[in-house]
Amino acid sequence: MSNPVVDQAARSKALAPDQSFIIQAPAGSGKTGLLIQRYLRLLSLVDAPEEIIAITFTRKAAAEMQGRILDALNMAANIDSSGDEPESDHDKTTFVLARAALQRDQEQGWQIIENPSRLRLQTIDSFCAYLTRQMPLLARLGTQPETLDDAEHLYQQAAINTLAELESGAGWSEAIANLVFHLDNDLPRIKNLIIDMLRKRDQWLSYVVQEHDRNDMEQALVRLIEDQLSITAALFPNEHKSELLALIDFAAKHLSESDPDNPITACLSITSMPDSRATSLNYWRAINELLLTKAGAWRKQLTVKNGFPPASGNKLEADERTSKKKQIQALITELQKVDGLQQSLATISTLPPAHYTDAEWLIVNALCELLKLAAVQLRLIFAERNQMDFIGIAESAVNALGTDELPTELALQLDYHIKHLLVDEYQDISVNQYRLLQRLTREWSMDDGRSLFLVGDPMQSIYRFREAEVGLFIKTFHDQSLGNIPLNALRLSVNFRSQQGLVDWVNESFNDIFPAQDDLMTGAVSYSSADAFDKSASSNNVRIYPLYGKAYKKESQHTVEIIQEIKQQDPQDNIAILVRSRSHLAEIVPALRNANIGFKAIDIEGLGSQTAIQDLLALTRAFLFQADRVAWLACLRAPWCGLSLESLYALCDQHRDKTIWECVCDEELVNKLAQEQQIRLQNFKAIYETVLLQKQRLSIRDAVEAFWIQLGGPATLSGKTDLENCLSYLSLLETLDQGGSIEDLQELIDDVSQLYAAPDLKADNQIQIMTIHKAKGLEFDHVILPGLGRSPRSNQGDLLVWLLRQRDNEQEDLVLAPIREAGNFQAPIYDYINNTDKAKQRYEDARLLYVATTRTRKTLHLIGNASLKESKDEVSCDAQSRSLLGHLWSTVQAVYERHMPGIIEQGETAPTLVINQETKRLTKDWQHPELPASITWQHTTEDEAEPVLIEFEWAGETIKHIGSVVHKAIQCIAEEGTDQWTQQRIEAEQQGFDNALRQLGVPQSERSNAVKRVINALSNMINDERGQWILSKEHKQRQNEYPISGIVNEKLTNAILDRTFVDEKGTRWIIDYKTSRHEGANLNTFLNHEQERYQEQLEKYGTLMKQLGEENIKLGLYFPLLQGWREWEYL
Repeated sequence: MSNPVVDQAARSKALAPDQSFIIQAPAGSGKTGLLIQRYLRLLSLVDAPEEIIAITFTRKAAAEMQGRILDALNMAANIDSSGDEPESDHDKTTFVLARAALQRDQEQGWQIIENPSRLRLQTIDSFCAYLTRQMPLLARLGTQPETLDDAEHLYQQAAINTLAELESGAGWSEAIANLVFHLDNDLPRIKNLIIDMLRKRDQWLSYVVQEHDRNDMEQALVRLIEDQLSITAALFPNEHKSELLALIDFAAKHLSESDPDNPITACLSITSMPDSRATSLNYWRAINELLLTKAGAWRKQLTVKNGFPPASGNKLEADERTSKKKQIQALITELQKVDGLQQSLATISTLPPAHYTDAEWLIVNALCELLKLAAVQLRLIFAERNQMDFIGIAESAVNALGTDELPTELALQLDYHIKHLLVDEYQDISVNQYRLLQRLTREWSMDDGRSLFLVGDPMQSIYRFREAEVGLFIKTFHDQSLGNIPLNALRLSVNFRSQQGLVDWVNESFNDIFPAQDDLMTGAVSYSSADAFDKSASSNNVRIYPLYGKAYKKESQHTVEIIQEIKQQDPQDNIAILVRSRSHLAEIVPALRNANIGFKAIDIEGLGSQTAIQDLLALTRAFLFQADRVAWLACLRAPWCGLSLESLYALCDQHRDKTIWECVCDEELVNKLAQEQQIRLQNFKAIYETVLLQKQRLSIRDAVEAFWIQLGGPATLSGKTDLENCLSYLSLLETLDQGGSIEDLQELIDDVSQLYAAPDLKADNQIQIMTIHKAKGLEFDHVILPGLGRSPRSNQGDLLVWLLRQRDNEQEDLVLAPIREAGNFQAPIYDYINNTDKAKQRYEDARLLYVATTRTRKTLHLIGNASLKESKDEVSCDAQSRSLLGHLWSTVQAVYERHMPGIIEQGETAPTLVINQETKRLTKDWQHPELPASITWQHTTEDEAEPVLIEFEWAGETIKHIGSVVHKAIQCIAEEGTDQWTQQRIEAEQQGFDNALRQLGVPQSERSNAVKRVINALSNMINDERGQWILSKEHKQRQNEYPISGIVNEKLTNAILDRTFVDEKGTRWIIDYKTSRHEGANLNTFLNHEQERYQEQLEKYGTLMKQLGEENIKLGLYFPLLQGWREWEYL
């Protein structure tokens, strides 16, 4: 008998089609399965599939949903014919719902299985783009712009254009000048701050365009202060008030003479407890100063600095001092028992003043003016390039729907057509996306047959850097409504993923780590306990590996040892290494390679820092810009030229008024160099002059690649991997080419920083490395979390910060504050808002840790270093502030203290920076390798071009690239064996296929369908008996992508054979893969036609093979998308 699902009632209720819901679904709770069931239920009721729209946040999630819906429909169709019903309760429910949907499909003639595009499963970004395409003028776009994944270079240009207005004399020039003065003329810093603001302009733009009244904002500050003081006053026990007044008056009297500036002196001669008016703030700050330390902890001892001098003087005075000190200590002991009082008092010390200074208000207005200008400049750049980022597309989508008072025709049309809206990962919604949902559903009412279904988990909200606002989930869940739509709020609790021991540990740990209550303003999310479905438990479910100091090498050693142990005990289990930052893998990746542990890493190994890529970037810059001094010096120092530092100094240092190229052309200067150095320089100069003649005649990729090859660049590389990485860089140049040049050099530099080594298709998925953010939504048998003791880099702060508070009357209070003035450490309003934002980040860090620890099914391995402190011959340890280990400290502290060393040993030190003046370089007389011996052949007047590699039969670059990826993947399957490539592994490679297609230049809009086609081709092949035979490792002399050359019909012919082998009968097979598809009837006729079409091509392959001595040859065409096959003998 299976375990009961304790939250089954909530899951069943969520399927009610006539109700709307918001559902909190924690890690491992099967929310996607619930979404699928809800979708199938609605599908059985609607008049058309397009009446249901399901929105998620990633293409991968949308593709998974579509795949699972189609799987359910196929399952229902197959079971109806076979009669074998599923066993689990969940699958039974899905089957019943799918069968009803299939019946509706047949009644209406939708044919969804054959036409899956009728299922409206979209990312939020693609849905916004769809809206803007419908009404581009209303969206204020004109023609549909290209959507950019990364618009960083455009933000930079907008910031530059904004600051250029400083000298324009326009109305906003004075505002820019005020800001420049405020930040001490630090223009580079101001530019970067503007860029940061543009990345999240959807959060502030609506605030800065408003007219701001100083009195209104100061009243908002007053209400903020009084709300907090009201909370503290209500918490303070009445029975201790008179005692506190006497004690603080005693302290104030003593401090009024010795330290009159102490905040406690504000309470001198106080006779009653302060009220909650803002004018009483100084009294409450005095109470805070008396009772709490600067760190916000209860005072353990009070001294003369706090107004309690030591017992001295006459006996009466000494007794009073002793008595008062005992009273205050006893009072603090009693106050510690009041829940929430300590935190409430601590908050008082951070409260801002109730008024702006004149200087602050001046800069607030200046920043509002400047940021409006920056947003306009960015809009102009978008319009010039016909490009836009996701924020702009979402904003335009909202515009396309009009206002609440004046909805557009599109809004009315959608209101008519959309009956049901499902939103996945609702915790990641942004402000603009929230507004979009409000506009889409503003005319909906409770009984009109339409429904809204929001599902997510605020405990897994970890995308603030993508403008996700978890407070919107909190608001929607607590209000139980979105706009006019009432929502049923449900919580799921069952974790189907992790074993009991893991779930218990997570419950116990995160109940303390997460805040006690939800808070809309700070984004605090309270913890909801989970119930394990899998009752297995082990003392080894969670293992802690305490390290001390900067023990990064030990961290990598532990990681290797853990993997080796798991592979020995559970060789089929998969393992994930999850890190907060890619930089945490600097020691781990080399350690894995040294231990011969294969792994798959997606977007982990950056190429921008690799020497070969840096050299190519310098070569590109030098080729484009003769005045780029740094790039030219790098080129002359690079391995293909290899000048010494001494030669570079002699050539260039005394001639800074010249370009490096002018120095290279100066024979007098060159003749001063050593003979060997002159030879190197002359070789470089001759090649550069040759390539320069082709400047802007060739594409930038072709020109740089030719330059690099002639210099001997490939010969300086360490191996095939380096060559593939260099080709990735050259492919990037191709995408940025503007008439043989690069229009925006900064864009190239930024894009290079985002280049990553392609995942190794030959590595299986048993060991994967990724960031915690990438791992969201995934699960593994075992999870290793190294780097827990490391802290992230601090942010520089924002130009303008804002605080929006909800009032009881449904109105909002807005407070703005400018960045701190250069050299001024006093900015209390800015600090208060900034500290609120830091609190948001701390809460998100805790949620990031929750995501990491809930990815595993069986075991969790925690590795992190604590810092050691020595005081009075005692050693203590603690976690670094802002590290993930810091959040876990209350849970793991005892383990760390138990294993703590008795003395502080010298830990690993950061390597000392040493400038290495040696360089790997080619010899001065290096020559290109000799060409292969020539083949005698007779010239003919016929066309000599022969197809090389793969011939693609469909038009279009995307189809060609799909074929390339399919061929490469089939090669991997053939080399590793079909037993290593299951259907599950092929589907798990989806991200790898997407990355490969992206690197080949397939547009984002086409990659989703392209990936599906790749997966379909590979799945067909491994599941087809003929495909299995072709890929079998039992054949002799088997080769994949086998290059062969020879003379055919008196012409030189080159070819690459997809697959060739000798079977058990001694027959030599030559097989070509064709990724053709056929959508009509009469498949045999199509395959016969394809055989006729490619017969000549394969006959040439047979001729080439026969020249190598083969006699018994057969030729074959295999069509993986069709599982089609044609064969014939070579005569």
